[in-house]
Amino acid sequence: MAGREDRINKLASFLAADSVPDYIGRQLAEIESIQWLGSEDKVRGDLPANDVRHSFEVALHAGANEDDIVIGFQRFAMQLGADVDLKRRIRVGGLTFLPVTATSSQLLALSEFTFLRVARTMPALRIAVPNMVRQTVSGKPAALYSGRIDPGILRSSRIDDREGVTNGCAG
Repeated sequence: MAGREDRINKLASFLAADSVPDYIGRQLAEIESIQWLGSEDKVRGDLPANDVRHSFEVALHAGANEDDIVIGFQRFAMQLGADVDLKRRIRVGGLTFLPVTATSSQLLALSEFTFLRVARTMPALRIAVPNMVRQTVSGKPAALYSGRIDPGILRSSRIDDREGVTNGCAG
């Protein structure tokens, strides 16, 4: 949850009131618990045990019009000795993903930033192994010139016999 302190206090007093409207009471009954996330809860996966700088990815609750949050996070990171690469940020909906270079202890301190949603070690790139071999062939396909084309293929395209080129017109 994020917001101004007066709005959060208003929510707290609203939840404690005896006169909560029925429709809101039913919706609130669906919520199991409301609690503050600790900084350790925001860190996913195991952090490296050494004190060497590593690459991490963080997600901030900061949309396209909330650069003040991103700049505030960058300044906080600088105070802790961590580096934030703003040039490589990615925005998705109301989240901003940022690469951060820091030690594990610096990342734990960074996770105390109010608008930080999650932090994790930078995922490794996966190399896709193609399931078929691709090869670029220069020149024109011989089948178009040899006259050995399956007539069934020609139903949706027209071959210009003078040029030997598929025109892509419906036949």
